[in-house]
Amino acid sequence: MLSHRVKYYKHSIRILWNKLNSKQYITKDKYSAITVEMSGVCNLNCEFCAYKDKDEGKVIMSNDDFFDNINQLADLDQEYIALTPLMGDIFIDKHFSDKIDFLERHPKIKGYEFITNLITASEDALSQLSNAKKLTRMTISFYGHSLASFRKVTNRPASQYHRLIKNVNYLASISDKFQAKLAGCIKTDQKFNWTPHDKPGADENDLQRSVRKLAQQNGDFYWSGNEGDLDSWSGRITQADMDELDMGFKIVGPSVPMIGPCALLFAGPVIMADGRVNACACRAEKGLIIGDVKKSPLYEILSPENPLFEDLLARHKKNDYPKECINCKIFMSIYRKPHKRSTITTDEYLDERRGQCERARLKSHMNKS
Repeated sequence: MLSHRVKYYKHSIRILWNKLNSKQYITKDKYSAITVEMSGVCNLNCEFCAYKDKDEGKVIMSNDDFFDNINQLADLDQEYIALTPLMGDIFIDKHFSDKIDFLERHPKIKGYEFITNLITASEDALSQLSNAKKLTRMTISFYGHSLASFRKVTNRPASQYHRLIKNVNYLASISDKFQAKLAGCIKTDQKFNWTPHDKPGADENDLQRSVRKLAQQNGDFYWSGNEGDLDSWSGRITQADMDELDMGFKIVGPSVPMIGPCALLFAGPVIMADGRVNACACRAEKGLIIGDVKKSPLYEILSPENPLFEDLLARHKKNDYPKECINCKIFMSIYRKPHKRSTITTDEYLDERRGQCERARLKSHMNKS
């Protein structure tokens, strides 16, 4: 596997060449999604997450607000929805089932996906998802590979660890019913080198056995492995913090040079649980807020003519990045060509978005008249 530094230098040459030749790449395919947070609340308090410093947005989006946001996105021709919170977990929402049912019944929504720690999921909610027709992918993010490492990483009691195992076992028992892709990943001690597809070992614990059972029962389960390169969350998480944790985690910056606008400004705004709209799906920062759905319609907030978006984009074009973007691990230059993805230029993206917003504006005015 290529190291973070090797990837950086490898991409540098290609990005500089594409910039010199005015080649831009904004991912645009039918699965491009805007995120709607059901929940800004999390049941964990992980050492490498900025949730412990989160002072806004620790709320659950109401059903009415969620329904309205989805309807507005549908009017903007958005067919696929991401539900992964920037900092939170989807199953914290006690009205989770109502929102999923709304997505399943919505005539214009074709798919949705999310990442979850699975701990607070109910059996009823998992059963509902096993019958979902539009769920495209559900990824379980594990924190710690044992009770001791779970408690060390998450700062949460053994009861949550045991509930996780119970939920994974239940998911395994119904996983053959899922039409969606099921996947898993883990953040734990970097000495832990294991996959559920390996030959079982005699020293496996209950969590490992439950994940292995899920992989065996589902058949198509994807395991992306143990992630050790982490983001600093705008400097909130430091290497000193990770060294104190003593699990081998590394705080890293972008794997590509910060040259030109980040492609994620065009790919993934987030409607947060409290109604604020974040410009991208990387970091929940005040400096990246471009509007509030409780104050303005989405066709205004997501318009290329939104002054807050215009200013942010202009700064990126001049490589004058806001402090919230500096050293972001997930930064993706528009001059890097994504692998096996359909792409368009920034101008093409902005023209398309402009047309979507104008049509939605006209429809809204017609409905009011």
